[in-house]
Amino acid sequence: MTEKNTRARTGPASAAELKVASRWLASLARGVRGAFNLTLVMAGLGAAATIWQCWLLARLIDGAALRGEALSQLAPYLWLLGLAIVLRAACDTLRQGLGFEAAARIRQDLRSLLLTRIAALGPAWATSQRSGAIASTLGESVEAIEAYFSAYLPQRIIAALVPLAILVVIYPFDWVSGTILLVTAPTVPVFMIVVGKGAEALNRRQWQRLTLMGAHFFDVVVGLTTLRQAGAVKRQAAIVASISESYRHATMQVLRVAFLSSLVLEFFATIATAMVAVYVGFRLFYGDMAFLPGLFALLLAPEFFRPLRDMGQHYHARMEAIGATEQLLAILDAPLPPERPNHPLASADLQEIRFENVGFTFEGGASITDISFSLQRGRTLALVGASGAGKTTIARLLLGLLQPLTGRILIDGVDLAELDRADWQRRTGWLPQRRRFRRHDRR
Repeated sequence: MTEKNTRARTGPASAAELKVASRWLASLARGVRGAFNLTLVMAGLGAAATIWQCWLLARLIDGAALRGEALSQLAPYLWLLGLAIVLRAACDTLRQGLGFEAAARIRQDLRSLLLTRIAALGPAWATSQRSGAIASTLGESVEAIEAYFSAYLPQRIIAALVPLAILVVIYPFDWVSGTILLVTAPTVPVFMIVVGKGAEALNRRQWQRLTLMGAHFFDVVVGLTTLRQAGAVKRQAAIVASISESYRHATMQVLRVAFLSSLVLEFFATIATAMVAVYVGFRLFYGDMAFLPGLFALLLAPEFFRPLRDMGQHYHARMEAIGATEQLLAILDAPLPPERPNHPLASADLQEIRFENVGFTFEGGASITDISFSLQRGRTLALVGASGAGKTTIARLLLGLLQPLTGRILIDGVDLAELDRADWQRRTGWLPQRRRFRRHDRR
């Protein structure tokens, strides 16, 4: 009686849709702002520890290689270097832990919000959807949102904070190396934006294929017994294989773009670091700068690009979140059924239930029309018909799970639409059709 449907739009998202998705993702972070602020603090401490570690390492090499200092003179710097390494590792661990906890809280709240929304939308909406698509949204889509908050969002903060701190420190020591880093740094985010525009469309199509595959596979598993009886198992297996192959091709396209972008990001970072090394080497050769600041600048150059490269690696988490947002917003933005009066039943002993020209139509076109009958207290009524004739729909209408589009259902002369649904459902019982299978052991 129903026709399952799913959203199958596979074209690229418009700029307005991407903006809406980004704003909605940002709104989810407001509930865990405290954890993200602590993440920012840990990132700042980690940046300070990184700079301190590079300076201590440069000082040790300078003292041992050029100044000829003894081990007793270098021992304090060795202890401080170990402390800086431990502090940096601790800050990174705490930052990752805080990001994971914040993302896990968002995931839990989002699933609770989705389940509440599905319950509010009611059975009429759920009947028009594919069960597998809803399950995929509650599963993979929410997991993709978690990766956005645990990986990409904290890394975006670090990518803005750490290079800025390194520039502030490196300019007093070597303004030429600082200028090289400042000029080459924008090439990384610019290239990420250029590649990301095409990758987002590919990733969005991948998520839609994943949703389609999960929905179809779920429906096949649920109806496996019926498929066996109809002899359609092989045909459905071929359909699942075709959808899986399409999803594999989409995944490989996304990975191709991801690997290409990582390669180009590494190329730009390597070229910039090599330029710093060349300029430092020439100035050391001609005696225009001391060894300690030159080595310090050279050690900071890879650390300057490390957060930008890491953000490029985590950029796929943003693309996945944008692709998954469409399925999530499809549930959260679905219109709620109209509010109904909540009048309690006047009497505990009901005398008559009457259907008057009741009609209902599903989105797929299946419908029942002009259903009229009366059920008296103490009498039994049997509804007989072929599968798909409308017996289950009538039962759902009687339980208040669906609302008639035409006609009305009267409970002792009172329209069921005006009664308190919870009060009515407490007075009704539902015994679903069940099949029992006995297992016979054959020896």
